[in-house]
Amino acid sequence: MGESESVWSLFQFPADGDPSTSSYLVERLAVIGVDPVALIRLFRDEPEGSRKRALLIALGDFPVSAAWAGERDGLSKELLTLYRNHLDPGLHGVLDWLLRQRWEKAAEVAGIDAELASVVRGRVAARVVFGAVPVPGVAGAMGVACGPLLPAPGASRDRDWYVNGQEQTYTVVRRPKEFTLGSPATEPGRIPVNEPAHRKQIGRSFAIATKEVTVEQFLRFKPKHSLVKHYSPDRDSPAIDMTWYEAVGYCNWLSEKEGIPENQWCYERNADGKYGEGMKIKRDHLKLTGYRLPTEAEWE
Repeated sequence: MGESESVWSLFQFPADGDPSTSSYLVERLAVIGVDPVALIRLFRDEPEGSRKRALLIALGDFPVSAAWAGERDGLSKELLTLYRNHLDPGLHGVLDWLLRQRWEKAAEVAGIDAELASVVRGRVAARVVFGAVPVPGVAGAMGVACGPLLPAPGASRDRDWYVNGQEQTYTVVRRPKEFTLGSPATEPGRIPVNEPAHRKQIGRSFAIATKEVTVEQFLRFKPKHSLVKHYSPDRDSPAIDMTWYEAVGYCNWLSEKEGIPENQWCYERNADGKYGEGMKIKRDHLKLTGYRLPTEAEWE
């Protein structure tokens, strides 16, 4: 209708933290027949991070056609460079989704992750050989975890994402501001007794995995873990059907693989040396640098 400029500001993530309006707009762009080439031009010219993310999410909904395939291929090359180097963890996550799930660049994305992970493994091996003392980073959480290498190899102090030695990507959250935990009264399917909206503040920095632990990653820890192909059909699907004890055992295993000293691991085995009844979560484990499960507030 010739009024796109008056709408464009609504694509920016709002200060009040409610992205509903921008989400509706992003979802409608492909449906109403917006020119994807125009969105590509906007992406290249747009300096604001959340708008750039919105454009890429919108582009993921457009079917590829000959009319813009060349533009898409050209942008894909640029996006792979951004995937490797851009500082913003939100943009990094959107690029992962777009390139891997929509634009058939999964092999290229995996190659970048593998390269970054190899750097981490080299650093871990060097610490083990030479006995270097790691510098504690921020507290970890599974799917979560900031190991002792923050800023991690391949990352820097001003880049809030990194890849660990298992090729898992983590977003660093530095001392978040207060936020609302729970759900609004208008949310469909809400269970009031379980989801009262209330203010919450996390006073520590932490990092959390950008995706669930996959079947392939969990099988490195427990090769005989039973697979439920009906729900997780391939090795890139989320690992499921494990006990809480197995999950925390994976966390400690991951800490060991990443070269984190045992005194920084978050869970203690029981008297039989197993992760089962009688095991303990370490005192002050939120201050340790080992991998762990996220708290409810961190997950939210």
